[in-house]
Amino acid sequence: MTDRAAYAALISGVFGTGAATFDVANTQTNNVIGALAIPNDYSEFKANFKERLHRLHGAVQKDGSLQKEVLAAVNRITDAGWDGAYVS
Repeated sequence: MTDRAAYAALISGVFGTGAATFDVANTQTNNVIGALAIPNDYSEFKANFKERLHRLHGAVQKDGSLQKEVLAAVNRITDAGWDGAYVS
């Protein structure tokens, strides 16, 4: 499984099927999705990241107009601009 496939499973689990719009077969990775894909390391980072995704999902549930922008940022984490998506 690629790092992207693992990340897609994570965001689909939080936001629902179809939330991941990037190519999961692509092997390009970065420090964020790479760390999320490692099963037995970075547990604190992964827990915090998952909590952030759940908070974002909660915001989308309260205000549906946020969905497009939030999902775009969540998906952008897989690309070269991931640091901007993560720190925003």
